Amino acid sequence: MSVQGVVTRDTGRDLTEMLNAAGERYGFDPVGLLAGAIAESNLDEHSVRNGVWPDVSFGLYHPAVKWIGPEAEPLNRAADGTALDTVANRMRVRDLSWDAEWAINYVAPRYAKLLERWGDPLEAWSRYNKPAIPGELNPNRANYVRALARAEEYRTVSYPDDGVHASNEIKEKLHAIGTYASAASRFVPVGEGLPEAEQVLTPKGYYVSSPVDGWGLTGPFGAAE
Repeated sequence: MSVQGVVTRDTGRDLTEMLNAAGERYGFDPVGLLAGAIAESNLDEHSVRNGVWPDVSFGLYHPAVKWIGPEAEPLNRAADGTALDTVANRMRVRDLSWDAEWAINYVAPRYAKLLERWGDPLEAWSRYNKPAIPGELNPNRANYVRALARAEEYRTVSYPDDGVHASNEIKEKLHAIGTYASAASRFVPVGEGLPEAEQVLTPKGYYVSSPVDGWGLTGPFGAAE
């Protein structure tokens, strides 16, 4: 399980390797971890929420300054361990949270624990947002549903033709229409002076593609063998 092509909207930072590494380290599907960033910040690395205290948070996952963990030290804290509302505390947490790598590494173990306790990403993120109430009562639940669906678009898809000898161009075209190369391609002449077209067998029949038409598929022809 992995994600691909995840880039922040504002800074253009590629998060793909960080998310996949976190998923491998903690044993969860990184698509779920990505969903949290989509829900909390819409993939803005330098996102800001300046609400009425304690609704003050920053970065991909918006951990609240007041309840930030020990990874953010040094901070000025109250007797109960929560961070005080000071400019220094806000700036310290902002600077840390605005680093996507720090944010992912901070949230990943917490998400893993929530996932272990509550069983699925939707409930885990609902509890991340409002720990004391069931996810079905969370007023932000629809946002997490949206984010989980959006995150699925980044899931890495593997196809049975990964080891089949065929051009990447024709494989990509076949994948786009929901099929794949089931046998090695063969090249056939299409006219004098023209580059050969590629003919490939798929479970849906034969398709032909040519550099002359920008590798646009034609077919299917005949029945699959």
